[in-house]
Amino acid sequence: MPERLRVRQKRRVPRARDDGEPRARQLRRQEFRRLRRHEPVPPAARESVRRAHGLSRPYVLNIGGWDPRKNVPFLIEAFFAANAEGVDLALAGGGTPAEEKAVTETVSRLGLHERVRLLGPVDDGELPALYAEALCYVHPSLYEGFGLQLCEAMATGCPVLAAAATCTPEVLGDGGV
Repeated sequence: MPERLRVRQKRRVPRARDDGEPRARQLRRQEFRRLRRHEPVPPAARESVRRAHGLSRPYVLNIGGWDPRKNVPFLIEAFFAANAEGVDLALAGGGTPAEEKAVTETVSRLGLHERVRLLGPVDDGELPALYAEALCYVHPSLYEGFGLQLCEAMATGCPVLAAAATCTPEVLGDGGV
């Protein structure tokens, strides 16, 4: 094929929307449109999820993996330093055995067995109730490709506290701290 035709074919390939708006903002808007369909979580469903996970006190929530970039041991140490009486830290998700060991060792070292709840993997159907009942969702990630949990939390009306790293400020916009 002549070089001239190859160049012309490349120009005809449809591209992603290119109106100068950053791609993360486009994705955030699309994802929020999908997520804002969450219906308010009925009180009975909220109570059921709290009971199922042993969350009897107010809690701060984190959902996701425990790999080093997610910064979970730092979150536990910050929770300890905050000394928030009567508030628990609920960690949903998990990681490899080595990552779980790092998290449990941090909890043990700080003596937080009674205040840190390791929920393990959580069913998608329970997520809206977990977010809706949380005092806030905390996202201390050092690196994030998109941060879907941020959108989920905002869609349910849960306040969001997040590290100002990579795409997080752009995904949150004015919706979080």
